[in-house]
Amino acid sequence: MTGLGLSSPFVTESERYDGVAGWLLLFCIDLIVIVPASHLYRVFGHTIPMLLRTHDPKRQILWTVFVVMYIAIAAVAFVTGLRLWLVRRGAVRMARLWLLMMLSTHIAYFFLWLVLFLHGRTDPVAKIAWNHIVAPLIPFCIWNAYLARSRRVRDTYQQVDRVGPALGAET
Repeated sequence: MTGLGLSSPFVTESERYDGVAGWLLLFCIDLIVIVPASHLYRVFGHTIPMLLRTHDPKRQILWTVFVVMYIAIAAVAFVTGLRLWLVRRGAVRMARLWLLMMLSTHIAYFFLWLVLFLHGRTDPVAKIAWNHIVAPLIPFCIWNAYLARSRRVRDTYQQVDRVGPALGAET
């Protein structure tokens, strides 16, 4: 921008991709709003009511693990999204760790379900595998690829991540 409010034709390539916008903004909104809201709705609207009605100890274990897992994923997603939005040091690394956490907790939940219910009369393995392996694997792959290759992510967080330790930090 020039002093007159007009766009300058001399904007450098890195300035054009600097800042939280585009797909990065969508990822931040997903982490701050959509993931926590959908996970908390699922926990408090569906899982906890089922947990309170069941007398099957296997289901109580499974659904308690589900509640803890979903609340943890929602909380870490919220913090990660805020760090990305506010362009904090280590935010991209935290986002990648959140993606890994989200995928690994779903896979662990699937294996817990297999141990508890493989030979019981319950949902088919394909449905559970789809919900807890394939469905989380899709955003994991997409967002990890975006974070690794995006020019906007590189230009936005490159400067922040280069700065040394914060003032007062122990080394």
